[in-house]
Formats: sequence, structure tokens, C-alpha cells
Amino acid sequence: MAEVDLIHSLEEIIDEADCFIFDQFGVLIDGTRAYAGAEKCLRMLHDRGKSLALLSNSGRRSSANIDRLERFGLPMNLFQALVTSGEALWLDCRDKRLDPTPERVLFLTMEPEDAVRWSAGLDVVSTSDPMDAEAIFLLGVRDGLADDHFDPLFETAIGRGLTLYCANPDLQSPRPGGNVLSPGHFAVRYEQLGGKVVQYGKPYRPIFEQVARLTDAPPNRMVMIGDSIHHDIAGAAGFGIKSVFVRSGLDRARFSDAATDNDVRTEIATLCAAHGLDGGPNWSLHELG
Repeated sequence: MAEVDLIHSLEEIIDEADCFIFDQFGVLIDGTRAYAGAEKCLRMLHDRGKSLALLSNSGRRSSANIDRLERFGLPMNLFQALVTSGEALWLDCRDKRLDPTPERVLFLTMEPEDAVRWSAGLDVVSTSDPMDAEAIFLLGVRDGLADDHFDPLFETAIGRGLTLYCANPDLQSPRPGGNVLSPGHFAVRYEQLGGKVVQYGKPYRPIFEQVARLTDAPPNRMVMIGDSIHHDIAGAAGFGIKSVFVRSGLDRARFSDAATDNDVRTEIATLCAAHGLDGGPNWSLHELG
């Protein structure tokens, strides 16, 4: 793996790209607040004539994520494109691209009203009974759930041959007190129990293609900024774009004892190897500033 360049600000690589693509959790926000340097960084790039895009493994629709980030004080009017995995699933439902597109769905969400907001405009009926459902849509989960929380429901659903559509492949999400299990973890659990899963979002190529369409930027002039080696950095590599690994998000604990630049590079290389990634990020910084 080529040596990662350690930087302190995206301004150092301002000439490397026309479009800067940001992850949401662990880069712009930690789940409860915006990172201190996030707004300043976004305004700096915009003022320098760069296109900004948000690429998130959020199970919510794009509009819901805009509202949430604005509540955190981030200037969403600076973004040219915002693509969530939840939006991608919604569009496939609307356009009948699922095989088959279900009419009765069991939703797994953070809050009950999330399913109502998400399904607005679709011919979908929500049900809480796996015996009545035609598919499971996993959009979000509450913080603090145990690994086997959904096992009884999953076993019933698998017995009926239901496909689980996961609109957030993240395995964990950063919080101020530590990481919590995310929807992707429970999608993997469903597969381990014998169920069929269809994943939306990073690191899968279609969501990167959508950003390219919305920004008109060629891949060689795009940079992905993310805190997940598995989703952000590997996804960028698969799409042929450069990337910046942010160390203050998902894997921040691994770097707490990294005293030297060599220590930081060693930890990044270890993370990449653990996720089967031959190449790593082009650059790395602690957090946006």
C-alpha cells in the first residue's frame, strides 16, 4: 500500500479535485452535534469554487437528512448533491425496480413515525407482523440494541423467505460515549441466520454513480472524505476516486495512542488489511478544520 499523506486541512489538497464528497456521521456530525471545524471547512471549499456532495448511508430520505443537518447549524445550501441510501431504496420502490416490489412491508426504524415519513408517496402498507409482510425494510435502529435483539422476528421472516432490504450498510456509528450498532450489523445478522439481504449505500458502486450524475464531475476530479475504511475508503477505491480518511470518527480509539506519524500510518495500514483493502486512502486528517 502506498504511504498515506497526513494533512491538517482539506485546503492542502484543494487543487486535487473539483468535487468533494462528504460522509455524514463521523465526518460532519457525531450523532448529536456538528464537529467544530465542519462549517468552516465547507464554506472554505465552496468559496474556492468547489462542488460539495453529501453521500450518506442514512436510511432516511434525503430531505430528512437536510433538515437534520441544518438543525446542527450546517449550511446545506452549499451542497450541490445529497444522496442517501434511503433515498436510493425509495426511488427503486417508486420505479418498481425491486424483484418483486413489495406492497406490504415490515419497517425497522429508529422511531415509528420514520416509516410513515419515509414511505410517503409510495403504494406501500406498513405492517408489524412478519407473517403478513412481503419484505423487511431496515432503515434504522435505536442506539444500544443487543446483537440478538431481532433474532425472534428474523427467524420468523426467514422461515417465510422474506428479503431484507438494508438502507444503511454501516456496521457501527460513532457517538460521544462510544460506537453503537447500526443497521448494517443487523443485516449481517439476518444473513448469518440464513436470510437474503439486499444492501443499499456505500461501498456499493450505484450510489457513487448517482453523485457523479448530479455533480457532472469526472471520477479523477472527485475526492471522498469519510471515517469508514470499509464503506467510504473502499467504496471510493472501487469507483476509482481518491479519498481522505478522517481519524476522529468511527475508529478514533485506535489512534488515541498513535504518538508519531509512523504510528498513524501503521494503524491505517492495519485497518485497511483487516477490511481486505489492498490500497488505502490517499490522505488522512484528524478531523475537519
